[in-house]
Amino acid sequence: MVYSNLQLGLHDIFLKSLQNPVTWVFFGMYVFILGMFVLIAKLWLKQQQRLIDTGVRTQGVIKDIVTHVDSRGYRTQYIVVEFKTRDGQTIVDHSNVSFGSLFLYFLKKKGYSVDKGDAVEVVYDPEYPKKFAIYPELVPQLVKYFLRAMYIFFAVLFLMVMFL
Repeated sequence: MVYSNLQLGLHDIFLKSLQNPVTWVFFGMYVFILGMFVLIAKLWLKQQQRLIDTGVRTQGVIKDIVTHVDSRGYRTQYIVVEFKTRDGQTIVDHSNVSFGSLFLYFLKKKGYSVDKGDAVEVVYDPEYPKKFAIYPELVPQLVKYFLRAMYIFFAVLFLMVMFL
């Protein structure tokens, strides 16, 4: 089999990088950080899934979409929802998940209501009603998309560490 000079050069660089102890330190850090992100995402998914499975479902109304801009200029949006619990208590609070503009665009493209005054499904914890989720059917999909994006990010980071 004939290899070009570029292929042989990359192969030699890769083999030399595996002999470098610094590469293994970075690889260990990479695996640790990736593992922590995956663990946190899985725990959050389990918590959200438990809320969805055992929580009380009701209809709520979107009262507002609050935009927060941090010191670096990054915009985060929270959907403020009003809903009534089984015992008649009115809850007005923002969702426990912040959304970027891209996510709100994604919701609109999927046909979900995200404007003030629109009805939205809410699942809340009867013990602590301020713990609630909106768009509960999307939670597993969102975590899968998040994990895929994280895997791609760390794959690129890994390749950069191995070859630079």
